[in-house]
Amino acid sequence: MKYRYLPHTADVSFISYGKTFGEALQNAGTAVLNLMFETREIRKDSGRERVLKVSAIAHTQEDIVWYLLQNAVSAIDSAGLSAYEFHITSLKASEKTLSAKCSIMCKATKGYHSRFDVKAVTPSGLEVRNRSGKWTIRAILDV
Repeated sequence: MKYRYLPHTADVSFISYGKTFGEALQNAGTAVLNLMFETREIRKDSGRERVLKVSAIAHTQEDIVWYLLQNAVSAIDSAGLSAYEFHITSLKASEKTLSAKCSIMCKATKGYHSRFDVKAVTPSGLEVRNRSGKWTIRAILDV
C-alpha cells in the first residue's frame, strides 16, 4: 500500500508509506494528486503533456514535506493544468538543511477531471516517522 486516506472531521487526512523517506514523500505527493484529480482519466486524455518542476528547502523532514507538497499544489493551480503523476527527482540532506525536487506530470486536458480543490497542506499535525526502516508521512489537506 502506498497511502490511505484517514477519517477527519472537516478536511482530508492521509498517511503515506515507504521503505525510504523519499518513497514515502513521493507517495504523499501521489495521494495529494489522486485527491485533487481523476488521475487515471487525465493519463488517458489526449491533452498536451507538460512537466512542472517543483523544489523546496527546509530544516526538518516535516517542513520539507509541507513546503514541497504546498509548492506542488500552488504550481499546479497557477499553471491551470491537470496533474496525474508525482516523482521525487532529488532529495538531499546537508548538516543544516534538506532539499527536495519533484517533477509533476500534467496535461492541458479537454475535459474536466477535478475531484477536490485542495487549498493548502496544513502544517498542523504533519508527522514524519521511521519505525524499523518503514517510513510514514501523515498529513492534512485543507479542502
